Amino acid sequence: MITLSELLFVDAPEDAKGEDPFISEVDAFLEAQVNAVHFDAITATLGILCDLRTALQLDETNTGLLVLRGVSLLEWSGATGRPRMSWKVVGSTVQPLGTNLELHFALTPAADLRVGGRSAVFHSLDVPAVGEIPDFTSHTDQEVRSMSPQWDSAAHIIRTTPLTPRPGEVSLFVNGKGA
Repeated sequence: MITLSELLFVDAPEDAKGEDPFISEVDAFLEAQVNAVHFDAITATLGILCDLRTALQLDETNTGLLVLRGVSLLEWSGATGRPRMSWKVVGSTVQPLGTNLELHFALTPAADLRVGGRSAVFHSLDVPAVGEIPDFTSHTDQEVRSMSPQWDSAAHIIRTTPLTPRPGEVSLFVNGKGA
């Protein structure tokens, strides 16, 4: 097993690589939850940690990690007055920009996450330590964290899908709905 934070800086084992059959479908991340975003400025590497237990299409595993390298864009807009929030994906797109990719996640309630970089890879992961899906209104912060994938969680890599820009076409996610 490997921790989620370690996956930001290493390549996945060769035996875990393979195309995810659902990753190229329209709104593949629909209803997934964005739990955390980590940006390492030294290596220009960014990770988006997703809880997939509520995802409508990416239901093969309980956790997803999207890793971008050569990051050139990181933008978050959205706020809430609540102490903690479940940020659900309601739309997602990727656009090739020359030799780079730009990804957009529309989240509810009323937030947007835009990232861009030279390359990206999506890891489908099984995190054995996650329990039941947390209730963000009744569970404590500690309970929510213990029931959710975290950067220090150990995981089994089930599948790794490289995302590459395809000049002149939209790939991976299309027709994001917006928040």
